[in-house]
Amino acid sequence: LKEDLKKDDVNKFLEKMKNQNQELKDEWEQNLEIYKQLEYEKLIEETIDKLEKLSEKEKSLSQETKQKENSKEEGIKKQKNIEKEFSDVEKDIKNADSLNKQLEEPYEMEPDTATANDINKEMDNANTNLQKNKSKKAADNQEKAGSKMKKMAAGLQTMMQAAMESRMGEDVEQIKNLLDNLLDISFNQEKLIKELSNLDKNDPRNANIRDEQKRIKDDFVIINDSLKSMSKRQSAIQPFIIKETGKISQHTDKVLIMLQEQNNGQAMAEQQYAMTSMNNLALMLEESLQQMKESMQMKGSQKGGSKCKSPGKGKSPSMSEIMSKQKGLNQGLKGKSKKNGLDGKSGLNTKSEELARMAAAQGEIRKMLQDLIEEIEGEGGNGNALNKLVDEMKKSEEDMVNRRISPQTIERQNEIETRLLKSEKALQQREKEKKRESKEGKNRKNSNLNSKTKYNNKKDSQEEILITVPIEVTPFYKQLLEQYLYKLQHDNKITNEK
Repeated sequence: LKEDLKKDDVNKFLEKMKNQNQELKDEWEQNLEIYKQLEYEKLIEETIDKLEKLSEKEKSLSQETKQKENSKEEGIKKQKNIEKEFSDVEKDIKNADSLNKQLEEPYEMEPDTATANDINKEMDNANTNLQKNKSKKAADNQEKAGSKMKKMAAGLQTMMQAAMESRMGEDVEQIKNLLDNLLDISFNQEKLIKELSNLDKNDPRNANIRDEQKRIKDDFVIINDSLKSMSKRQSAIQPFIIKETGKISQHTDKVLIMLQEQNNGQAMAEQQYAMTSMNNLALMLEESLQQMKESMQMKGSQKGGSKCKSPGKGKSPSMSEIMSKQKGLNQGLKGKSKKNGLDGKSGLNTKSEELARMAAAQGEIRKMLQDLIEEIEGEGGNGNALNKLVDEMKKSEEDMVNRRISPQTIERQNEIETRLLKSEKALQQREKEKKRESKEGKNRKNSNLNSKTKYNNKKDSQEEILITVPIEVTPFYKQLLEQYLYKLQHDNKITNEK
C-alpha cells in the first residue's frame, strides 16, 4: 500500500512538472514572437523618422545649391553623404523585410522599391549636374529627391498603420467568435453536469455522457489552439489567459478518465472545475477584447489629429449615476437572495440567467467607474482608492458568473456601495474647493441646478432599475445575455416536450 501511495505521489508530481513545463514553453514562445514583432515595428518607425529627416536635409541642400552657398567640392561632398545615408536606410528596409518574414504571421508589407529607385536616380542626376556646375538643374534634382523621400516615409507609415489596423480588426472579430464558442461549451458543460447528477454508475446512458464530454474537449482544443496562436501577436492575450486554458484542458482530461473508471462523483467535481475555468476565461477574454477596442480607438483618434484628453470616448459618467446603478444592483441581489436563499434547489446560485444579468450589470458599472477614474487622473487627480473598488467589483463579477454568491459576496457589495458614497462626497468637496479657487467676476452658470433637478426626479426609478427595467449594458454583454437566455429557453422547451 505504501508503495502504491508513493507511486501515486510520484505520478502527481510528474504531471505537475509536465504542466508547468508546458506553461513555461507557451509563455516563452509568446514572448519571443511578440519581441520579434515589436523589434520589427520599432525598426519601421526608426526608418520613417530617418527618411523624414533625410528629406529635410536634401531639400535644405537644394536651397544651398540654388543660392550657390557651397563650393563645387563642398556641394558634391554633402550630396555624397546624403546618398550614403539613404543607402543605409535602404539596408534598414531590407533588414525589416527579412525580420517581417521571420514572424509566424508576417505583416502585409511590401518594400517600395520603385520610389527608392526614383530617389537614387534623382540623386545621381544631382551629382552629375554638380560635377558640370549646373547648379539650377542639380538643385531641381535635389528638391525632387527630397520630396520623394517624404513621400516614401508617408507611404511606409500608411502601409504600416493599415497593416496593424487590419490585424487588430481581424483579431477583435476572432476573439468575439471565440467568446461565442466558449459560451456554447460552458453551457453544454453545465447541462452535462446536471444530466450526470441524475445517473448512477451502472446506467447505460453514461456512454452518451462520455461521448458528449469528448465532444466538449475536442471543441475546446480548437479554441485553445486559436488563443495560443493569437497570443503570439497580441500582447492583450496575457500569459494568465493561456494558463487558464491549460487548467480547462487538464480538468476535461480528468473528467474523461473519471467517467471511464465510473467514478461519477469525482467526474462531476472535475466538470465543475472545468466550467468555472471556462467562465473565468470568458471574463479574461472580454477584458482583453475591451483593451484591444480601446487601443483601436486611441490609434484612430491619433490618426484623425484629435487633441482631447480621452480620445475615442464621450463624456464620462458621474459618480451619482454609478452610485445609483450600484445601489439598484445591490437591492436586487439582496432581495432575491432573501426571497430564495443562496443554495438549495430554488436558491439564487441555481439561477444562471439571473446571475448572468447581474454579472453583466456589475461589469457595466465597473466600466463606468474606470471611465470616471481616467477622467479624474486626466485632470491631475488621484484614482488609487477607486481602483481598489474596481478590483472588488471584479471579484463580485466572478462570484456571479460562477454561481457562488455567498454572504461574503453580499457583504462586499455593501462595502462597495458605502465606499462609492464616500467617494461621491469627496468628489463633491473637490468640486467645491475648485469653485472657491476660481477667479471673481466670472459669470456663474445655472446649468448645474437644472441637471441636479433632473437627477432628483429620476432618482427613485433609478434605484429600482435592476428589478423594474432591463439594465442598459454594452453591446457585447447584451449579445452574450441574449444568446445565453435563448439557449436556456430553447433547452427548457425541449425538456418540456419530452
